[in-house]
Amino acid sequence: MQLFELGADPNNVHEWSWEAGVREFIQGYLDNKNGGEFIHKDDTLTLRNYNTRLERKTLLAGYSSKRNDDSQRGKFGDGLTSGICVLLREGMHITMYNSDVVWKPVIVYSDQFEHDVIAIEETPADHPDEDYTVVIEGVTDSDMERIVNNTLQLQDEYEHFTTDEGTILLEEQHKGRIYVGGLFVDHFDSEYGFDFPPECFELDRDRKSLKPFDIQWQTKSLIGKMSKQEVDEDLSDRLVSSMASGDKSMEYLHHEYISSPTFRKSAEKLYNEEYDGKLITSSHEEADRLREAGNNNVKVVDNAGFVNLVQQTDSYKVVFGARKEKEEVSIENLLDNFEDDWQHEMETEIYEAWRKLSEEIKERI
Repeated sequence: MQLFELGADPNNVHEWSWEAGVREFIQGYLDNKNGGEFIHKDDTLTLRNYNTRLERKTLLAGYSSKRNDDSQRGKFGDGLTSGICVLLREGMHITMYNSDVVWKPVIVYSDQFEHDVIAIEETPADHPDEDYTVVIEGVTDSDMERIVNNTLQLQDEYEHFTTDEGTILLEEQHKGRIYVGGLFVDHFDSEYGFDFPPECFELDRDRKSLKPFDIQWQTKSLIGKMSKQEVDEDLSDRLVSSMASGDKSMEYLHHEYISSPTFRKSAEKLYNEEYDGKLITSSHEEADRLREAGNNNVKVVDNAGFVNLVQQTDSYKVVFGARKEKEEVSIENLLDNFEDDWQHEMETEIYEAWRKLSEEIKERI
């Protein structure tokens, strides 16, 4: 057996839970482009990474072969060591079958550092193979349920729609959940869940720093892409209804021109059901102008994307064509109208003075 110290304090990332520790191993499993398989049995989670071997330098704090690859989930270079620290601290056991060697992370006292450190016990493998396999003991059934809930790739089939800007998750179990690269990041106020590619966001090593505006802006691009793909009628109806009802994920869709015939058909259907005969707008200023012109059928809908869709429909064009418009009166007409209304009330001198003023104003226009 050979023992080599990693120089890491077991209390590293002290704020992390066991879930964050397991997440680091799952993150590496998902980033393996050769594929793999996972098994959970008898409180033991096994992650097999096909055709993979880790070099020792992978355990160096700060080293990462993924740093220049935005499609990878982990690229800070300390996730593996941090995950080991957390799991050992939580009393879980890890064995890493790395091709022709076996790595067993342990906590030992270091004479060099005069402190407990993380170390690796390395022994030759009894049965070498081409895969890198991690075995984590101490993962209960309830633990595994939480792990699966936070990892889309470990879940059974679920309803979703994928674009190259991300995936919208359509089932109740994913409502308001945001994933990046299939790993849960945060909650968000929406009836949908979303999974975005890692390259769309700059997350810190704790997989935080995701702001609501960032989510909404990326969702804009996702829905915009959906509108240019084939979407079935039920899903189209659902999305358009969410736009009209003010779902937070749809707030910035006015920045994306949505021209899908399917979406437009859904918008016309909803307009006829909920707003039939109404002049709709997302602008309060425009609503005021329409009302000032004498239109009593004005409705403000706080989603410009939905309004844009409705305004493209035949049903709305009929209503819009029948709107009243505020009559524009020229300065000349204003002067003439004033004269018609008041000339009989003016004395001769005042009337002549008015005539000269009126003619001078008209000449200067």
